[in-house]
Amino acid sequence: MEVSYRMLDRMCRDEETAECIRNDCDGLKVISRSLKVHADNEKACIVGSRLLTKLASGNVEALIRRLKTTEEAEEKEYLSGLLANLALEEENAQKILESGGVATLIATIQSKNLRSVTAAASAIARMAEASPEPAIALVEANAMDHLVSKLGELTAVEGGEEALGMVASALQKLLNADIDGIMVEKFKEAGGVDAALASLKGGKSTMSTVSAVLHMLDKLALSRFDMV
Repeated sequence: MEVSYRMLDRMCRDEETAECIRNDCDGLKVISRSLKVHADNEKACIVGSRLLTKLASGNVEALIRRLKTTEEAEEKEYLSGLLANLALEEENAQKILESGGVATLIATIQSKNLRSVTAAASAIARMAEASPEPAIALVEANAMDHLVSKLGELTAVEGGEEALGMVASALQKLLNADIDGIMVEKFKEAGGVDAALASLKGGKSTMSTVSAVLHMLDKLALSRFDMV
């Protein structure tokens, strides 16, 4: 896939070709879905994300506006996933922040559609690790509270294993971005410890959930947080 992405990237140097790929070939959706399928191929994802950036970075505000207004679950999933892929680039994470994307992604986290929740949590996780500014903006917008609440909710939801793992991952990334103990304190206030431990007891934990929760607990231990 890496070779294919590189070829498309070279083709997009011509604006007319880029417009054809973007509009006539539904390129944003096709590439976004391809990146999801090949998520374990790090090199391909980096090249593919840059390609998406070239095709979509000028439309971030429009993408967020559409995500905010659409009622279609499939489109919410696609748009959230597209923003998650764009957020792999720090510059795009900043554009998402400046375009009001934080509030929209948090609202999507509260959706009942598991795939939309998974995609939105993925976008939040990538923004949290992009740079300190998006991470701080997420916490100031009460992302920690909503993610902890969703973590607890998904523990009891049938078929919610993938979404549970991604929400746990988003919480882990926010804790990793901790500045002056702010993230740890917010996590504590939101009831994050109880929710994290409950997610391990619910019988729905995948390896990704277990790994994320263990990293969270490790982060808390390093911060000398009293979990007793």
